[in-house]
Amino acid sequence: MPSLTKMQKRILLVIGIPVVAILLCVIAGYLNVVAHIVIRDYRGSLLISSIDADQLLADCRAMMANRDRYRDDARWKPRRWKDGIALYADNGGIATNVPASIRRLQPEVILICTNRIEVCLPAPVRTRIVAFPEGVHGYGQEELTNGLWRWGP
Repeated sequence: MPSLTKMQKRILLVIGIPVVAILLCVIAGYLNVVAHIVIRDYRGSLLISSIDADQLLADCRAMMANRDRYRDDARWKPRRWKDGIALYADNGGIATNVPASIRRLQPEVILICTNRIEVCLPAPVRTRIVAFPEGVHGYGQEELTNGLWRWGP
């Protein structure tokens, strides 16, 4: 195998070091994303497994029945939630009149509609707990109890 000249070695160093650095950054970024997803899924599953689903469902149904008692952060509300009352945590915090089982989840948004209530959990979990009125089976990705469902990772 012929030996490299000094010039060829310099060219290899000038090109090789940045290429290796870029590859290491790409690998580190990929591992960071994977770790974030794993941690998010673990936190989400841990949070969901700690829920007393029957108590949470009862509290959500009580909020639906008494929805006029809660402030409406209407200026923040997207159009798709036009029929509901939106409570945003970053708009003065979740009110103290929200049941403790719901506040314990530290929701980012609570949407109280006539046909459901959505408790939206913030990143990294990004899960929604959706409760339906008595007699409505409901829908979602995972049924926690009859009328209470989970959406998201």
